[in-house]
Amino acid sequence: HGNIGLQASDNSVANWQEISLATDVKLTDMQPSIEIEQVIINSLNLSEDRQLAESAPLLSLEQLTASDVQFLDNHLNVDTVSIAGLITDIRVNPDKSIQGLIDLSALSPTSQDETATTEVAAGQAPPSPTKQIESDPKETPAPTLELGKFMLADAAFVHINDQSVSPVYEHKITIEKLQTGPFDSSNSELESPFELIATDEGYLKIDAKGHVRPFSEKLNAILTANVKELELPSVSPYVKDGLGFEMKTG
Repeated sequence: HGNIGLQASDNSVANWQEISLATDVKLTDMQPSIEIEQVIINSLNLSEDRQLAESAPLLSLEQLTASDVQFLDNHLNVDTVSIAGLITDIRVNPDKSIQGLIDLSALSPTSQDETATTEVAAGQAPPSPTKQIESDPKETPAPTLELGKFMLADAAFVHINDQSVSPVYEHKITIEKLQTGPFDSSNSELESPFELIATDEGYLKIDAKGHVRPFSEKLNAILTANVKELELPSVSPYVKDGLGFEMKTG
């Protein structure tokens, strides 16, 4: 069992039941090389506020599997990431805050001017500022990431309950298929295809395909979507301000 929390035990950024892996660490030309055939994380939960009367993770996974993981020359290469048993429960309060969402602002770095104060005695000159030496970004390049494929191993379930709109919006969606990749942060021109098939408890079906360049200077994507049997009243709370009226049927 493991848990990552912030300052208190009544919140959990991430918790899991078990992590299993077999790691092979080598030194090649004095550079560390890490090879992992497979990483398996069982019962992974993300963002769980345990102070709530009915605490539940914002997102839970039965199993996350990463296959053929290699780290060499500051480059992380993962062949496949597969997720099984994904459940997302999104509950929006009337003030638009999300139940169970852990505040991560404490992890944001603050400037030295905001966190430190210096007391100077009367008649005494303030200390001279300390010269900061900036590191050359060429000496410490940012790590790069390459992922061959991201996919769902089985159906995923998304529950949305939005109390911030009137009437209250509630919907349960089943994602039957989600597959995307490859991705490469060192190749801004790489087009990463994706495919999504989703349904709800009624007759709604969403079939979307396309590709995206997530690491280009500006987000570049092409999407083709086919949406069937969408109940217009369900989306009325989100478009009525623009339309000037509500959709009762359709």
